[in-house]
Amino acid sequence: MISEFNLVHFVASTYKWRKHISFFTLLALVGSLALSYMIEPSYESITTIYPSNPSLTDKAFQFESGQGNSTIELYGSKEDIDRVVSIAKSGQVLSAVIHKYNLFEHYEIDTTDKEEYPHPYSSAMSKLKKNLKVVKTEFRGIEISVKDKNVNLAADIANEIVNQIDKVAKDMIQSNRLKMLEIIKASRAEKDSIVTLLSDSLSSLRRDYSVYNISTQASMMTAEVTRTSAALSEYVAQRNVLVKKYGANDGRIVNLDAQISGLKEKVRSLTSSKSSSAYSLSKFAKASELIKLVETRRNSELHELTRLNKLRDYFVMATSPDVSYIFVMEKAYPAEEAVKFRALLVATCVLITLFISIVTVTAIDTFKS
Repeated sequence: MISEFNLVHFVASTYKWRKHISFFTLLALVGSLALSYMIEPSYESITTIYPSNPSLTDKAFQFESGQGNSTIELYGSKEDIDRVVSIAKSGQVLSAVIHKYNLFEHYEIDTTDKEEYPHPYSSAMSKLKKNLKVVKTEFRGIEISVKDKNVNLAADIANEIVNQIDKVAKDMIQSNRLKMLEIIKASRAEKDSIVTLLSDSLSSLRRDYSVYNISTQASMMTAEVTRTSAALSEYVAQRNVLVKKYGANDGRIVNLDAQISGLKEKVRSLTSSKSSSAYSLSKFAKASELIKLVETRRNSELHELTRLNKLRDYFVMATSPDVSYIFVMEKAYPAEEAVKFRALLVATCVLITLFISIVTVTAIDTFKS
C-alpha cells in the first residue's frame, strides 16, 4: 500500500538519494554549459517610438483655431498606438525589411529550393517575427526590439522597421488627403474661372451704364433732379407773375418759356424710363440692380474661392513628405553585449534536472514503502 506523502518523507528521500541527485544535477550543469557554448550568441537592439496625433495636421487645428488648440494632445490615442503596433507586425513592413537586408541569404533560405522552402517569403517572415517583439509601454509608447546574431544588423532592422511604420502610416493617412487635394484643385480652378467671368461682366456693365459708385452717383442724380425741379417751379412762378403784367408776347416771357421748356426736358431726361440719356434715374436704378446682382454673385463666388484656397494650402501642408506620424524617442543602437542566454540556459537545465531527480527518487521511495 502506498503511504501518504508528507514533507518529512520528501526530505528524507532527497537526503537518501543525495549522491544520485548531485550526480545528475552536475551532469546537467556540464551538459548545458557545453551546449550553451555551441549555440551562437544573439544580440538585441531596442528602439522606442510614440505615435503622433494625426489631428496635429488637421484643418481644424491648423486653420480654424487661429493659433491652434492649446489643449490638443501631442501624442496619439490608444487607437493610434494599436494601429502602429499592427503596422509594425504587418507583412508590408516585414517584406520591405526582408528585401532591403536580403534576409533570405541571412537566414540561409534557398529561394530556388521549392521542396525545403515552398514559400520563401513565409519562411523568412516567420524567422523575422521570432526575432521581433513589439510591445506597448506603460507610458503610451511602443518598444520594438530585434534579436539577431549580427550585432549591427539587429539595430539596422529595428530602425528600418520604424522607418517603414512611418511610411505605411503616412500612406494610409495621406492617400485620401491626396485625392481630396486633386478634387479641391479642380474646384478651385472652376471657381477661379467663374470669378474672372463675373468680374469681366461687372466691368462691362459699369462701363456700358457709366455706373461706378452706386451710392455716390445715386445721391448726385437725386440732388440734380431736386435742383432742376426747384428751378422749374421757380421759373413757372415768375412767368405766372410776369405774364399778367406784361402779356404773353413780352420778350421776358418768351425767354422764361424757353428756360421752362429746357428745365422740363431736363427733368424728363433725368426721370423718364424712355429717355436716351445715360444719366436717367430709371436707367440708373435698373443698371444698379443688375450690377448689385452680379456683384453679389461675384462676392459669393470669391468667398468660396478664398475658402478653397485655404483648403488647398492645408492639404498641401498635410501631404508634405516632411510630415512624420511617429516620434522616435530612442533610436536602436548595436548592443554592447550578447543576450544573457547562456546563464539562463544553464540555470534552467540545472533546476529542471534537480526538480525531476527529487520527484523521481521520492516517487520510488513512496512506491517501495
